Amino acid sequence: MGYRNSHGSSLLEIMIALLLSAIVLAEVFRYSYFIESSVNFSSSKIESIEKNNVLFAWLVRDIELSGYVGCVNAHSRETIIDDGSYLSNHWLVTSGNELVSQYMSTQQFLIASQTSANEVLIDGKNNFKVDDVVLIENCWEAETLKIKKISNVNYGTQKRLQFYQSIKIKNIQNAYVAKLIRHQYGIKKTTRKNENGQIIFSLYMTDIKNNSDEVLENISAMDISNSQGMYTLAITETNASMPILLTARAHNA
Repeated sequence: MGYRNSHGSSLLEIMIALLLSAIVLAEVFRYSYFIESSVNFSSSKIESIEKNNVLFAWLVRDIELSGYVGCVNAHSRETIIDDGSYLSNHWLVTSGNELVSQYMSTQQFLIASQTSANEVLIDGKNNFKVDDVVLIENCWEAETLKIKKISNVNYGTQKRLQFYQSIKIKNIQNAYVAKLIRHQYGIKKTTRKNENGQIIFSLYMTDIKNNSDEVLENISAMDISNSQGMYTLAITETNASMPILLTARAHNA
């Protein structure tokens, strides 16, 4: 009696094939997870770098411009009139993890004429708003004033700025007006928590109207040091081993 040869797979062969398939799939998943993790890490790193670059641009600008008051810096001025006490005592303050800078905006507008004791006409488009604090300067004197009212004149080609106080600068010819900028940076506790349940601390910037904006989250410390007008800022992100260093020179303050 003859027997036919069996051409089917044995149980052992099936188990070996399944094991090899499982190993291949595991490697595929592991590689896919590695690629996805790398992409997520790279995206987070790029986002962090972009945020840091924006923040550093602001900080460098505020340090370098602190004390700027038009054609002559604050310390070279003979007279700065500040009846409204809008100015801080110092143009640049660095204390611990706090930075305060004030200066005249570089976006300035020529005063066409003075129309009354507390009004001037300026040319061109501008972004002045009611209750903005401005500086008027003529290379000899400077004065702080707060805007009470803004009116369009001559079909919108000029604007009339009316101030709460009378203008005390004697020579208004060839004078310019611009916003008074004051930025205060400091670290504050937020109401948010990270994935580990820890309270998030962020770096905030407060302007002259006391409007406060979060500029960079997950910042645990900011240390500032000064050596002959060169300022070094060490900004430490939460859970980071090394701080990010930034240097800038105060040219005017």
